[in-house]
Amino acid sequence: RRGNLWQIFKNQKAITEDLLGIIDMKINWNGTNAAFAVRRNINESVTIIFSENYSEPVYSKSYESIQQLKLHPTLPMTLFVGKRGENNYIVYGNVEYPIGNFETSPNFTFDGSEIYYCFCDIECYFYVDGKRNTLPGGITCAQDVARKPKTTTIAYTNYTNLVLLDFFTNIQYSGMMVDKGTKAMYNWKSGRYEALGEINNKIYLLTCRP
Repeated sequence: RRGNLWQIFKNQKAITEDLLGIIDMKINWNGTNAAFAVRRNINESVTIIFSENYSEPVYSKSYESIQQLKLHPTLPMTLFVGKRGENNYIVYGNVEYPIGNFETSPNFTFDGSEIYYCFCDIECYFYVDGKRNTLPGGITCAQDVARKPKTTTIAYTNYTNLVLLDFFTNIQYSGMMVDKGTKAMYNWKSGRYEALGEINNKIYLLTCRP
């Protein structure tokens, strides 16, 4: 930081122009790709990707604001919500998926093969790579969901259960009831959805295999 301005450095060398601010940053697990969401001007924000595959940083289109920055697990590609005017967009690489003025938190699957997100209008919709699926009543986009790629399933925890939903058949499956549970995740090593649940101060592993 220099006064009220910011720069991004590699070792001792500045590799960006002066910026009004750093909104967010991500780096992948093996340190080959990094992404920054930055504010260039009051109403101009962009993402910048630095990668060992590129000789120069790669800039996204400009948006009035950028939120929910995600970085692909292995590739130099970003996923985020960008706002322009009254409209929000899911931005994946150079592709924009318009979502009106609704809010959402897009995610990559663990292997980066899919992007998924959810938002509610009259009904709640779950999108996989831009394809819409209508969720059954009682499920809202306020719930954090986990997803196994290349299936029609997601999993989430409510107040008492780990729940698996097949959004193609709209059939839900749940296991033992708990006092409270952690956020659901997909464990690619075991091939199942998992969460931790608490009953009378004891912790249990909750699982459901898609």
